[in-house]
Amino acid sequence: MKNELFISEHFTINEMLKNNHGILNWCSPSEMDNLIDLTQAVLEPTRKFIKAAIFVTSGYRNRTLNALVGGEDDSQHPLGEAVDFKCKDMVAAFEYIKNNLDFDQLIWEKGTKKCPAWIHVSFTTRRKNRKQVLYIF
Repeated sequence: MKNELFISEHFTINEMLKNNHGILNWCSPSEMDNLIDLTQAVLEPTRKFIKAAIFVTSGYRNRTLNALVGGEDDSQHPLGEAVDFKCKDMVAAFEYIKNNLDFDQLIWEKGTKKCPAWIHVSFTTRRKNRKQVLYIF
């Protein structure tokens, strides 16, 4: 893509910062480093495994944006450590992350017991990742 800053082979900073609320949502250098770590440790390997595009629905959220969308006060989104996404094979992506990658939190968000509406995943380098798996219907 022209004029796009890629933070990994398939992901741009623009898709990690976008929002539909017209809020300036720029991150600090340390939050950018966290986004890069998350993208390279989780999103890229998952995309390569499923061999299909991953669509980020919510990446970095500054505190104002996080509050506006109803994010938790302790959300990892404002740290650049969390992303919500959709893809062609949500179940395969979820299972791949759960069984093969290091992550802090993996959430099957909404949807049904057969398929989530979206996947939330976080990754941190600040401490040991918890590998916490949650299902929220």
